[in-house]
Formats: sequence, C-alpha cells, structure tokens
Amino acid sequence: MNFIRFVTLLLGFIFLNSVFSQIKLNLNDAVNFAFYQNGSNKTQTFALITNNQLEYKRITLVNNLNYTLLYNPKMAQNEFAEKFTISYSKRKFNIFTIYQYNHSLVRKIENNNLMGIGFGVRDSILGFKVNVSYAILNEYITFIDQAVKNNIRNSFRLKLSKENKRFGISSEYFFQPNILNFNDYTFYGTTKLTFKIKDAFSFNISDLYNFFNNSTTPVIHNFTVGFAYSYSRE
Repeated sequence: MNFIRFVTLLLGFIFLNSVFSQIKLNLNDAVNFAFYQNGSNKTQTFALITNNQLEYKRITLVNNLNYTLLYNPKMAQNEFAEKFTISYSKRKFNIFTIYQYNHSLVRKIENNNLMGIGFGVRDSILGFKVNVSYAILNEYITFIDQAVKNNIRNSFRLKLSKENKRFGISSEYFFQPNILNFNDYTFYGTTKLTFKIKDAFSFNISDLYNFFNNSTTPVIHNFTVGFAYSYSRE
C-alpha cells in the first residue's frame, strides 16, 4: 500500500512539474498617487493598475484591473474596472471569451457586468507589439438607485506596447458602442510609461481616461505617478 501511494505521489509530482514548467507568467502591477492643490482646495488620488497574464501552450488567461480613489476633500471618485479574458491562439489569431466588471461612484453605477466572445489579431509594427480585437458583449447595469439597464455592445480594442531594458510604453483603449444605438458609446483606456530603476522595479506614469457619452459625468480623467513591479517567467 505504501509503495502504491509512493508511486502515485511520484507520478503526480512528475505531471505537475511537467505542466508548470510549460506555464509562462507575466506580472505588471503599479501603485500610483497624485496630489493637487488650488488655494485651499486639495485633491489626493490613489490608483492601482494591474495587467497579469498566464500562458499554457495556446491558452492565455489575462486579468486587467484599474482602481481609482479620489478625495477632494471628501471621496469624489471610487472607480473600479476589471477584465478577465480567456483566449485560444493559433499563429497571429485568437478567439476569446471576456468578462468585464465596473463600479462607479461618480456615475452612480453599483454594478456593470459585461460578458461576451470575440476574436483578435496580434502582430508587430516598427518594434511595437500590436493587438487588435473585436467582441460582442451583453451588458447588464444596476445603478445605485436600483434602476436597471440591459444593452448589447460592440467592443473594439487596440493595444500598442514596446519595451527595452530601460524604458517601456503601453497604450490600450476600448471603444464600445451600443449595437442598436451607435450614439450610445463608451471610450476608455490607459497609457503607461515605465522607467526601469532596478531589476523588477520601475518608476511609472499613468494616464487613465474614461468617457461615457450618455452619462451626466461623461469624462473621468486621472494622471498619476508611482512605482511598478514586473515579473516574467518564460
């Protein structure tokens, strides 16, 4: 019995080691701050920006998170946006499923859930990695006043990135019009500049832009600086 248990554990270890040795992991996480003062009016901003990715053979899992907290002097923004994507790639092409969640104090959105499927293409141009994709999303919004809205949205995405030993730039933006009413759209994204300090740590500058054309507060725009941590295991 002990021998059978030993063999089972050994085979399990070999299997797990084989699987994990093929996993590629990339972590990019930044903590940023901003402080503004205009006379007696002071504004403090905290931002958490993450882009974490795990690859196993042709399957990729990606998690993106943008969180902004602003005081002026009371809490003026509590904005949370997260995307989780599972994709299957072959050569330059991929198909994926996406889940997107948003919460916005400014726009009085309690929960905004979007889920759908899409396809994309990735390539390189002039040293930049380029990712272009399209998805169709079902959107279900619950507002703080308990009102509910349901939409179907297109989602067009463009991402450009470039990195060397000292410097990195990444810019990713989404355009999401209502499939039945193109004048009802959202446009948002993040541009990040990173300057390597040492090993996995960088000085980080981020610009977060968020536009909802049908909102009473259409624009949320924050410019922050801070530090980023990155890790890569190929």
